[in-house]
Amino acid sequence: MRGKFSTWLFAIASNLCRNHLRSRQRRRESVPESWEKEEPERDASLQSPDDAPDEATVRSETVAIVKKAISKLPHDLRTVILLYEYQGLSYDEIAAAVQCSVKAVEMRLYRARNLLRESLSSNEIR
Repeated sequence: MRGKFSTWLFAIASNLCRNHLRSRQRRRESVPESWEKEEPERDASLQSPDDAPDEATVRSETVAIVKKAISKLPHDLRTVILLYEYQGLSYDEIAAAVQCSVKAVEMRLYRARNLLRESLSSNEIR
């Protein structure tokens, strides 16, 4: 069975990122300060022209909180949740991309969702 091009592309990009992080850790480079001070992105695709300004603000703040919670997940859990929820890949495609079993994908999604639930419930998103 042949996989989707997006699965193949993600596997390559993921491996390149891992290699880059390993080399950066060996050289002990730090994250540039400009990255740490960036404002959370405003996701315009989530705003409707019918939204009142206060609703748009609440929505963008919620998006920022969720993105922050996702960014705090361990790499393997973050990768799986992003591929499933945002890229719409199936369990089989994710397993091929991250080179693990389908059962491992299911478990990682379960763990990621539980960690997100705990993190977001402490922020009391409405």
